[in-house]
Amino acid sequence: LAKFLNGTDVRGKIVLCTSPKSPLTIGPSGVHPVAQKNVFDAGGAGLIFVQYTTDLLSVTDCNGRPCVLVDSDTGKKIEKYIDANRSPKVKIEPTRSITGQETLAPKVASFSSRGPSPDYADVIKPDIAAPGANILAATGSSYGIMSGTSMSAPHVSGIIALLKALHPNWSPAALKSAIVTTVPNLRYPVTISRTVTNVDEVDAVYHVEIQSPPGVKMEVDPAVLVFNAANKDITFQVKLSPLWRLQGDYTFGSLTWRNGHKAVRIPVAARMTIHDFYADVA
Repeated sequence: LAKFLNGTDVRGKIVLCTSPKSPLTIGPSGVHPVAQKNVFDAGGAGLIFVQYTTDLLSVTDCNGRPCVLVDSDTGKKIEKYIDANRSPKVKIEPTRSITGQETLAPKVASFSSRGPSPDYADVIKPDIAAPGANILAATGSSYGIMSGTSMSAPHVSGIIALLKALHPNWSPAALKSAIVTTVPNLRYPVTISRTVTNVDEVDAVYHVEIQSPPGVKMEVDPAVLVFNAANKDITFQVKLSPLWRLQGDYTFGSLTWRNGHKAVRIPVAARMTIHDFYADVA
C-alpha cells in the first residue's frame, strides 16, 4: 500500500483500501494489517478495508483506531460515492454485539471457494458446506485448534459413511441429494417444490416439523405425507417469506419429516436480498 499512497496526504482522513485481487494463501486477513500500518503511519484517521467475506471468527485488531471491513460490492458503492462528492463524509459509530437470532451464521471461510457465480447467480455454490474454521482437531499425539478444508471434509465424509451404512445401495447422487438442499435468494415470498421417495416401510405417515431460518417464515404444504404401495413418491411445496429487509447473508434452518422415532431432516439455506449483489456483506 505504501507505494500506492505515492506521497498522497492522508493525514486526518479516512482511507479506502482494497485487498489485492490474488492474496495467495494468506487471504485478505494477511493484507489488512499491512494496509492498516501504512495508513496510520501516514497519519490517516481511519481505514475502510475492502475484501471478500471471511469467516468472521477471528478478531480484527485495529489497535484502537477506527476501521471497518466491507465486502467488494459495498466497497464499490463507497468508491462511487467518493467519486461523486467533492467532500465525502464518513460517520463513525461505536461497535455493538449481535446475539441470538439476529446473528447470521455460519459463514463461508475466507480460504473456501464460494458462490454464486456473477454469471449464473441462481446456481448456488458450494453444494455442501461443513465446519472448517477454528476446529478442535487431533494433531500428532495431542489436540489443537486448526482451520482448513481438512477440517470440514471429515464432517461430510462421516455423514456419507453413516448414510451409506443405512442405505448401501444408494448411488452417489442419492447420497448427495439426502444432505443438500438450497433455496433461491429472497426478496419476495418464494414457493419451491420438492419430491421425496419412501425407501422404508411401504405404509408410512410422516409429519413435518419446521425450524425456519432466522428472518424467514417457512410454510410447508402438505404438512403430512402419507405413503403406501401405490404412492411411493410425494411432492410437497415450501413457501419462504422474508421477514427482514436485510441485504446479504445466508440464514439456515431445516424441515424435518418425522414418523415416530424415524426422522428425515432437510437443511434449508436462504439468502435475503434488497439489491442484486453477489457477495455476502462482511
